[in-house]
Amino acid sequence: MKSGSLFLTIALAGLLSSCITLNSGSFSNSGILNSTGFEYIQQSAVGSSSTSYFLMLFGGNSRNALVADAKADLSLRYPLKANQAYVNTTVNFKNTAVLFGLYTKVECVVSADIVEFTRPATPVPVIVHTTPQASTATASTATPEAVAPAAQNNNYKPGDFVIFTTQHLIGGVNKKVQINEAMVDKIVGDKLVISYKYNGKWYQIEKNQSEVIRKIVNK
Repeated sequence: MKSGSLFLTIALAGLLSSCITLNSGSFSNSGILNSTGFEYIQQSAVGSSSTSYFLMLFGGNSRNALVADAKADLSLRYPLKANQAYVNTTVNFKNTAVLFGLYTKVECVVSADIVEFTRPATPVPVIVHTTPQASTATASTATPEAVAPAAQNNNYKPGDFVIFTTQHLIGGVNKKVQINEAMVDKIVGDKLVISYKYNGKWYQIEKNQSEVIRKIVNK
């Protein structure tokens, strides 16, 4: 009886002494945070995956597959919304060996912060091509949603409704918005340089993506 208890004690001690845990990891910073146009939505969002090996030869997934599974788990737990991104990503591995390495468990943990972008990273002036004012006869026959080209003075002001087209904001389709704040910087020939605010956020358009902005005759 005593010999059996002694054997059990020795086996348990050997099992515990042969359990080794090793940790390793990597960190990836994001260059897209070099502006002030974002805010943190979630910090330390975590996804994980694990696998087991026998003699480190049989069973389990590769390290790349573990990382992919952990990232998929992160996306499932913390799905991104519009204008959001994962940043400051870390990948950590935890290797636990039992019975002198006969059995090994590998766990991968991917951690990241989630940010939401609130305005373009690099502001640029809006350059809008304009055309001469439409005649009175044309404007008088316009339907409620009809538009007329803007006048040369282009005195846009808060409260004006405009129609604009831009790949940068709305995928190349026309959109009607109301200008909450507007500032005319200068007029050069038939080009107008302006900036405007919509729903509390400043929007600006790349030069080669700008097209005609026109006042709506009937608001």
